[in-house]
Amino acid sequence: MTEEKAIRQLTDDAVAALNRADVDASVALHASDAMVLAPLRPVEVGSEAIRASLESLFKEYLVCESRTLEEVEVYGDWAFTRGSYRSLLTPKSGGPPEEESGKYIEILTRDSTGAWRYRRSIWNSDGSDAA
Repeated sequence: MTEEKAIRQLTDDAVAALNRADVDASVALHASDAMVLAPLRPVEVGSEAIRASLESLFKEYLVCESRTLEEVEVYGDWAFTRGSYRSLLTPKSGGPPEEESGKYIEILTRDSTGAWRYRRSIWNSDGSDAA
């Protein structure tokens, strides 16, 4: 499998894990010292912080996300991806779904087994009228 293909598969796996609310699978796709830089929240550093954030998300919402991976660049054991996303968050307590579209950049590294893992993730919305 080419490096680009492996990274594209990682993206597909990440989206599938989010959409089935699989915390363990989502966390496993990140390096243990990964950082998530989400909008309007403090940085999440490490597996436990990422796990807590995902557990909170999945407790409150059903997630339906899609991504379009627009760029993959590989430099040895480091890579980055750039793309766009569309998310629909349906509150479990009822009420209208929250829809968002935006863009993201992720930095990845290859671990000791040769698998790609997320090291840094950052995204932002295109705005409330762009969804």
